[in-house]
Amino acid sequence: MRAARIKPAPNPRSPSTAKDRTPADVPPRDNAMTSNPANRARLPLGTSNLRISPMGIGAWSWGDRLYWNYGRGYGEEDVGEAFEVCVAGGGNFFDTAEIYGFGRSERLLAGLLPEAPSDRVVTTKFFPFPWRLTRGAVMRALRRSLRRLALPRV
Repeated sequence: MRAARIKPAPNPRSPSTAKDRTPADVPPRDNAMTSNPANRARLPLGTSNLRISPMGIGAWSWGDRLYWNYGRGYGEEDVGEAFEVCVAGGGNFFDTAEIYGFGRSERLLAGLLPEAPSDRVVTTKFFPFPWRLTRGAVMRALRRSLRRLALPRV
């Protein structure tokens, strides 16, 4: 017995041959794909009034010696270059945590943020070590993160 061949459904956005494509058939490019970072799309962050780039910049490896070999395989200059590429590509959303490089990621980011867009959004996270599960631990950790990031708020 022969197995039935399944024919894929036609894609309404893609005519069968390239010569059949007309400008009306070509879907418009998303604003996030434009070449001018100032015109990049910004998406709402939850129900806040903040707007962020479609892709965030994660700083987990920035400054982390334990898993990412910071200082041996790459250094501050490499982190700076990665940051510049992200900003040039329209990025304004930066994610870090106090545990990333034991605070080094936040300190590196603090040194780079003056070059970031004025509408930048920075997030950081609290690591719940068992000995820090006390009243006020989150606020103390947040204050330390704000100092490392040299920011008034995150």
